[in-house]
Amino acid sequence: QVPGVADQGRDNGLVREWKARVWRYLAFCVDGGILPYLTIIKLAVHVQQHPRRLQRLSQVLQVLLYFRAANSEFSQVALPLKVSDDRLMQNFTFNELVMERLLSSGYIKKVLDDTADPLEYPRFIVRLLQQGKDRVRWGYSLQYTVCKQLVRSSAA
Repeated sequence: QVPGVADQGRDNGLVREWKARVWRYLAFCVDGGILPYLTIIKLAVHVQQHPRRLQRLSQVLQVLLYFRAANSEFSQVALPLKVSDDRLMQNFTFNELVMERLLSSGYIKKVLDDTADPLEYPRFIVRLLQQGKDRVRWGYSLQYTVCKQLVRSSAA
């Protein structure tokens, strides 16, 4: 619900896109845009080094990632639960810059390795690669990062 906006004639798709843009901008700000001393990778590494702050910072990182089913609202559900949802994983979207940073830092691997299924992370990487082939807007940097994670995962 957006305060001050009447429900009459409101296009829910436009509101969803606006929210995604706002979170993308906030991710830019956190990733050195306005605060050059603070980056998403530093936040992710900090989360891994300080387990007591894990929950709060994980929530912030997950909102910045904005991982959700395509054409649907974002919900604050833990990433492992989202990744294990087969229906969501068939058609999903997220903030590409944040995904690239979290993959590079090892944050997503750590979060998904903490689940009971040891194959969850490699499956997630493969799904990212499958989704990326249909997405023209994904940059080469994200595709490179996903491929690099797949090679690392298969070598381990």
